[in-house]
Amino acid sequence: MEDANPRPYPIAALAGVLLLALVVRLLIATPTACISKDGTWFIEMAHKLADEPVRHMQIETKQPGLSWVYLAVGRATGHMSAMTTPVEWQNLGVWIAVLCGASVCGLVFELARRLFDVQTALIAGLFAAVWPQGVELSADALSDMPHLFLYLGVMLLAASSGATTSKRVLPSVGLIATGLIGGLAYWIRLEAIGLLAAGTCWLLFFSKQSWKARLTRCACFALGFLVPFLAFAALTGRLLFVKTPTITMIETDASPHAWQWAHSFPFWQTPGRIIEAWAKSGRYIFAIFFFVAVFWKAVPRGENQLKKLCAWLIAWHLLLVLMRVSMHGELSTRYLVIPAALTIPWSAAGFVGLMRFLAARHHHTNPKRQRLYMIAGVVLVVAPMVPYLMRPINSTRMPYRQAGLWLAEHAAADDVVIASDADLKQAQFYSRRMYPNDENWRIGNIDALTQDERASSHWWITFIKATEGSDKPTSVPNDTDAFAKVFSDEKRPRGKRIGVRRIGP
Repeated sequence: MEDANPRPYPIAALAGVLLLALVVRLLIATPTACISKDGTWFIEMAHKLADEPVRHMQIETKQPGLSWVYLAVGRATGHMSAMTTPVEWQNLGVWIAVLCGASVCGLVFELARRLFDVQTALIAGLFAAVWPQGVELSADALSDMPHLFLYLGVMLLAASSGATTSKRVLPSVGLIATGLIGGLAYWIRLEAIGLLAAGTCWLLFFSKQSWKARLTRCACFALGFLVPFLAFAALTGRLLFVKTPTITMIETDASPHAWQWAHSFPFWQTPGRIIEAWAKSGRYIFAIFFFVAVFWKAVPRGENQLKKLCAWLIAWHLLLVLMRVSMHGELSTRYLVIPAALTIPWSAAGFVGLMRFLAARHHHTNPKRQRLYMIAGVVLVVAPMVPYLMRPINSTRMPYRQAGLWLAEHAAADDVVIASDADLKQAQFYSRRMYPNDENWRIGNIDALTQDERASSHWWITFIKATEGSDKPTSVPNDTDAFAKVFSDEKRPRGKRIGVRRIGP
């Protein structure tokens, strides 16, 4: 709980958390890493939005909010120039993710401070700073951290505006502005729609206000959210920005044309897999302390109304995850980033409660002694995570980067590159053949080339053997001598191998 007596805001503690979070993420965010496939999409989409924004928003199947950010920042920094290299674009995307990821740690600190106390907030901020999945997603040009930054910010703003008992117009204006930010977050990731559902439920059932006040504030928040939400729907022609459900046609003796949902695993396994993905986000250590906080009565429960808001957010988010799994039969740890972030304050509370108990058990009631227990405990928690914090980002994807940069150096700008697989998107990015210069990158087979096409300068890029763990057949024989250059993951001999060779004169 927050202290009854007002105290100065712990600016030094917050600054320490932000500094640590920034340093950890900068150590991981190396410019020599390979960008993720989604990262190349966001950057390419920024160029498309610069030309025909509405048309490309209607064509694409992902939220373009981060691409709009790239476009705005890119124009301000000169990145939209044709001379900007892929690595420079990558650096821009990573810097945005790093700054948002570090800011997320500050918001987790504030959430824990409001729920519990300053000491718990400091531990929660430290946990967030070394949160393995948070660090990993902060070191790539992805939308997770920018979205989480807005998501947590909206939650804290809604809690501040919605919980006040003032009858002035200010809380309503604040909720409209908060909802507006939440609607902009929906432009970045679909999961932000959970803010609308959870926020309205929390405001509607807020016990300290009259029903008139609840309905008014609920309407204000929903109104703010629906402005960008409906604007997005009007531009794209889709109310919900989701992919088509995965359906397969299966013929059986009983029903020759029975439509069935396609799943990569049985749906009844989904709850267990969700729990596993959430626990894995903090390498299972945060999950242990979370359950300590939940089941051990000695740990404070947290501020009641803010705790309820977190519960509503988690519940609606899990419902969205269940819907996505039922539609697409896929589950990624990235889908559980929001619950992982929202539960860090309780992990910190469980940790603090356990350290205080151990100090009291050994008759160390002196505050300095208790701080020593806290420091020793933090070291023990952070130590197992260090190996995960030192892992290079997308290390198994380096052959894509190497092949693309090699093509950019050796192939002329008007040379056509034929790729055997659409999965070579990162190589296309680094070869400088993304939109608007994608006419010289084609997906196909060299056997289909005509004699005239073979007479001109072409390049052929392909997987020499299937990606490890993939069911794809080998696209070409394992004859490495046939390629001008072969790129492989030296640390994983059975990993990806990409070959590039020249066709024609």
